[in-house]
Parts: sequence; C-alpha cells; structure tokens
Amino acid sequence: VLEEPEHLNWYRAPGDSWTKKFKHVVGIVHTNYFVYAQEQPAALIRAPGMRLLSSWMCRAHCHRIIKLSGTLDKFAPEKELVENVHGVRGPFLDYGRNLAKELKSESGGSHLVFGPEADPKVYFIGKMLWSKGIGSLMELLKYAQESADLKIDFDMFGGGPNFEEAKTRSQKFGLSMEFHGPIDHA
Repeated sequence: VLEEPEHLNWYRAPGDSWTKKFKHVVGIVHTNYFVYAQEQPAALIRAPGMRLLSSWMCRAHCHRIIKLSGTLDKFAPEKELVENVHGVRGPFLDYGRNLAKELKSESGGSHLVFGPEADPKVYFIGKMLWSKGIGSLMELLKYAQESADLKIDFDMFGGGPNFEEAKTRSQKFGLSMEFHGPIDHA
C-alpha cells in the first residue's frame, strides 16, 4: 500500500518500479495537489504540470488507486475506486461507545454538544491553510449571512501557518467561528 503515490514517487530512487517489485500495489490518494497548484505562482504552467505528473506517478507505480473522495482529480480512471479506507483509533471508538451510553442515560438529555437542547454547530478539523479552502469557506459564510440572513456557527480545530490570519479574517467578516487550535480528535 502506497500512501499518496502521486507524490511519493516524484523523487524516487532509481531501480525497479513498485509494480515490478510487488504483485499488487494499491495507492491511496487523499490530497488534491492540482487545486493547491492552482493557487501558486505560475499556476497556468504549474497546475497542468502537477496534474500530469501525479497521473503519471499513479499509473507507473500502482495496480489499483483508491481515492478517499470523488472530488479528487482523475489519475488513471481504469484503475480507480472511491472508498473511505482510513483506520479509526481505538480511543475514538471507545469515546463514541461511552457517549452513546451517556446519551441513553437519564442525564444524557442535557449533554452540552449532543443533547436535544444543544445549539447546532459545524466543525472543521484540519491544518489551517488557505489552500485547504478556508478562505472560500469564509466568503461563502459571509455571503450566506448577507444574502439570506443565515448565520452558521463553526468550531475550527487545527493549527498551521495560516491560523492567526484565518482567525483575524473571520473576525473581520463578522463570522461565528471559534478557533480552538490543535487538539486530539478523541
């Protein structure tokens, strides 16, 4: 199994390809580097080059490609599947089981996040990078507020180089975004 084969092999050492060394190579793709390249300087050259290079690497080094989302670019359509193959850590599952028990108990109705009286919120978990679409999300939320008087509460979890800028922009736009920084998912 090759994690992110589209870039794992950009600077591969000389020698036999993975498909010659192993009987069946599965590449798991989960990042849309083409979109990242569109936001970089010289995007008119860089983005198509990135698309071609990524496709070439997947075709050359994988028998099967599993994309974690249908929104990802096409690399080798005849080899592709869209599946969620991420593993889930034991503590995360334990937390879910304990939460289910709590919600079914007599005191479960007063749970701060999942109880019937809890305010609905949306959350983002990820690295705080403009290239992840945080700026577009903020513009859409601002548009929803201005055009439809729709205010959506967001909890933002994660750190990264654009954390402070994102926090400042959300305040400037008057968005209901609470930035918590990086925390353990479980």
